[in-house]
Amino acid sequence: MSIQLAAIEAVHTAALQGLAANFGPGGLGPFFPAKPEQWPAWIAEAQNRRDAGSAHALTVVANGEPVGAAGLFDIDAEQGTAELALWIGRPHWGQGYGEAAGRHLLRLGFGELALSAVRSHCPLTKRAAHDCLENLGFHLTGVKARPGGAPGERAAHFEQRRELWETGQGV
Repeated sequence: MSIQLAAIEAVHTAALQGLAANFGPGGLGPFFPAKPEQWPAWIAEAQNRRDAGSAHALTVVANGEPVGAAGLFDIDAEQGTAELALWIGRPHWGQGYGEAAGRHLLRLGFGELALSAVRSHCPLTKRAAHDCLENLGFHLTGVKARPGGAPGERAAHFEQRRELWETGQGV
């Protein structure tokens, strides 16, 4: 299984809109558009944030077609931190694409961007997402409110630190 992460661009809009439509409002979390019609503006803004160095939003591509989106968001170069977020369209679940995309993002974060820590979170109800983060070496830091979630919705919050990732303890 091989994936590529491509800079998110307008050419990906229709495919991502179609895949995201299965999640419903707010289903993709705070870093991705909640409604299909928001994708074109979001992609343009993602390109601006990439140019400014505050985010790397990417399309997950497998077998030549978009299967989801991923990125490092809220990049704080001074603190050396970022938030990893990703989603894979339902027709492509269970094929390892999320974990492969996460590995690419950690290499980007701890390598090129020289981050010291990457955080992530997932809804408590999404066990596969929880398992994916643990397989990537993330460690549970607590259960708190889900950013961008419904009132009272809680999420598992995780962190991966560069020193653990470099030694293989965080993989």
